[in-house]
Amino acid sequence: MLLVEAEELRKEHPGCGVEKMYHTLKPDFIGRDRFIDVFMDLGFRLKTKKNYKRTTYPASVHYSNLIKGMEVMAPSIIWQSDITYIYVKQEEKFYYAVFIIDVYTKKIVGHQLSNSMRADANVKAMEMALKNNKAPKIHHSDRGAQYIYKPYI
Repeated sequence: MLLVEAEELRKEHPGCGVEKMYHTLKPDFIGRDRFIDVFMDLGFRLKTKKNYKRTTYPASVHYSNLIKGMEVMAPSIIWQSDITYIYVKQEEKFYYAVFIIDVYTKKIVGHQLSNSMRADANVKAMEMALKNNKAPKIHHSDRGAQYIYKPYI
């Protein structure tokens, strides 16, 4: 009976994980950990899609990781930047979003959307960030080539 209820729940909510299934179904004859073990063995593990769109292309210049273990106590000490992609199904096209975040405030200080991964989007995001905020002491990013583009530096 529990298996049938779990299958119906999964049909209605395909993204429902096993632990959430346990809390939703609330079976009184089996504990949470045992429920998770049994239903994982029965194949209820969620299948995750692999990230197939590469957004980082390492550059030949490498900078040290200055923020590892660092405790941030004020705004504009560290800004982190990254690029993510957004797939628009109707257009069958990827767009790239550049975000610059103040690590202390968690505020997005700069952003730009682009239809390519060219560094000019990063430059525009940085210009926005610098227009409205004090420059940070440290800028941290993955090692993507956009971050060693001379106008960006």
